[in-house]
Amino acid sequence: MGQYGEVAVSSAKLMAEGNLSPLAAWNLACTNVIASATSRKKGCPRKAFLGLCAAGFLNSTAINDYDAEEAINSKNGKYAMVAVDLLMVQPQLAKSKQTLWFKVLNSFGDDLGKKHNGQMDVVVSLWEKGYIAINL
Repeated sequence: MGQYGEVAVSSAKLMAEGNLSPLAAWNLACTNVIASATSRKKGCPRKAFLGLCAAGFLNSTAINDYDAEEAINSKNGKYAMVAVDLLMVQPQLAKSKQTLWFKVLNSFGDDLGKKHNGQMDVVVSLWEKGYIAINL
């Protein structure tokens, strides 16, 4: 699990245990897991995580402190939601973030040379740890 996967899992735990909002949990987890201030500010994995939260893939009873519509409609939020949809049909895709990423890109008609920026780490880590709510 990469650092953004670790942040995502830690955030999900913080949300469940401390009734923290998704953004507050993400920010706290980033502070605890990632040393680099620049890496803590990286938007792609954060938007992927918030997109999943806004779409209801992660259980949270806390009041949201972010723009849920923006998170869902962001490219990174959409990437994460499509990745979860793909995992629901083909759970074995969790074994290869790169294959999952190619399938996500293909579903959008995006350039397959585009690198993922932690979005698949977020999705796969949450999936593997059982934080993705699949009974939507």
